[in-house]
Amino acid sequence: MIRRDGVRLFNIQYQDGGLAHLLGRPDTRLRVKYDPRNLSSVYVELPDGDHVRVPYADLRREPITLWEHRNAVRCLKDEGRRSVDEASIFTAIREQRAILDEARGLSREARRNVVRREIAQRCADSPSEPNQSQFPAGKAEDDVDAEISQKGCTSG
Repeated sequence: MIRRDGVRLFNIQYQDGGLAHLLGRPDTRLRVKYDPRNLSSVYVELPDGDHVRVPYADLRREPITLWEHRNAVRCLKDEGRRSVDEASIFTAIREQRAILDEARGLSREARRNVVRREIAQRCADSPSEPNQSQFPAGKAEDDVDAEISQKGCTSG
């Protein structure tokens, strides 16, 4: 739903001036698309079929993946929080990233998680919309292991 404050998806607020002309129209319910490897922006499909890129409302936020988001929400819920807000999600993700950086060389799973984050970062740094050849959608564990071994990591 397009509202005055933009679009809310996954408890994250997205805002762009390009949506202003849609306010007050009866068809303000539009399809929102997203890239699970980079939630820093979503794409709103307009009634004529075009898309508008809508970034985070708070542009200071770092790009995150859907996997990181879900993991952060799960951790916050496990801590006993009833509701989860945007600030706590990004704080939890920063903490998770710090833990991953510390554990980088300690375990195989930690190295895989770091590779996932690096792939997501490459996606976020890409000036154009990523294509399937750059970032394959379903990367198998063997592919992640191969990428890890190419970077010189030992298996653990």
